[in-house]
Amino acid sequence: MDRPLTPSPRRISVSQVFWTGLRILYGGYFIFAVILIAVKFGGQQPPVDQPRAQAFFDGLNASGFVNPLLSTFHVLGGLSLFLNRTAPLGVVLLAPAVAGIFFTHLLLTGDWPVGVVCAAIWLLLAWRYRAAFTALWSNRD
Repeated sequence: MDRPLTPSPRRISVSQVFWTGLRILYGGYFIFAVILIAVKFGGQQPPVDQPRAQAFFDGLNASGFVNPLLSTFHVLGGLSLFLNRTAPLGVVLLAPAVAGIFFTHLLLTGDWPVGVVCAAIWLLLAWRYRAAFTALWSNRD
């Protein structure tokens, strides 16, 4: 019996929709954050109520290079998460920013749920793309 030349339609699972949605929303969050900071706050970290956190942000703003560097990694990491092929690169590029967000919210602002959620989603994505990082841990000479 002859088979038709057209391929059968590919089925999309619920888990694929979940991971794709999570990846795109998370990447979009980082891009939106950069746009918000650039437009609303003139490229400076937004003001906060906690004096310790404000002193930290004032130091970042005064340095003159940290905010553009963070913004670059936010945008590159966020854009990388939009494509499944480059998502592991996005996870790597966002790792320092997520650590900074986590510890800033945990230790300085007192708004720890924001930091925990941001870090938890990053950990989920890092776990999802863990196969891309196996070359870092294997010894192939």
